[in-house]
Amino acid sequence: MENPDGGNDNDYRRFNSSEPSVIADSNLLVSKPEYDTEVTVDSYLTHEVYGKYFVKARKDGDKDAMSLFAGLYRQHAEATMTVRAKKVRIPIRTPEFPYPSVCSDRRVKPS
Repeated sequence: MENPDGGNDNDYRRFNSSEPSVIADSNLLVSKPEYDTEVTVDSYLTHEVYGKYFVKARKDGDKDAMSLFAGLYRQHAEATMTVRAKKVRIPIRTPEFPYPSVCSDRRVKPS
């Protein structure tokens, strides 16, 4: 099985983030964004023990064993999450637009 993106095997040992400034690639360190941000992280995961059996079966040409262990070797996994922000967006409401579709960063004083 080759790397689907055409890269090398090291690409299978990393995580990829849709917003690296919020959740860093590889080490998954999280930085608090200015506003709520949806981030998708994906990777190809291999079972620490049984993934090796797929590699051995592939090397030996054992197709039955390969199909048995294929689900434990380089399986794509993806998760999408929202990272909470430092600031909150406050909806702008005007008489013309009582249901806001635009948000502002300004603070509204209570009446």
